[in-house]
Amino acid sequence: MRKVKKSAYLFTIVFFTLLITYSCSVPFLPEVPPSSYSLEAAINVLTGKYYLLDSGYINGFGDMNLGEGRYAIFDGVDGMFMIFRYEDPEQAKENWSKVTKKYGNPF
Repeated sequence: MRKVKKSAYLFTIVFFTLLITYSCSVPFLPEVPPSSYSLEAAINVLTGKYYLLDSGYINGFGDMNLGEGRYAIFDGVDGMFMIFRYEDPEQAKENWSKVTKKYGNPF
């Protein structure tokens, strides 16, 4: 009788351990290259952490035309988040040079 109780107890522990292990949902965050993000998706990544107050379309910063972009303003974050997307890395470097020449490198 003791052997049956011990076996039943062991079976129960193994069963619940396997049940808990394989029934838990693990969040799967796929690795996505930054160049494949859309402008909206890049802003939506941050809306999971911060409350989005406003967003819209822009085409530059100050008197510089940097191409099509988006801006976003989040609650609890000072300043405005601006994002521009370029298909060509050379175009991105060229526009970044415009910004750093006028305002300096923030990094």
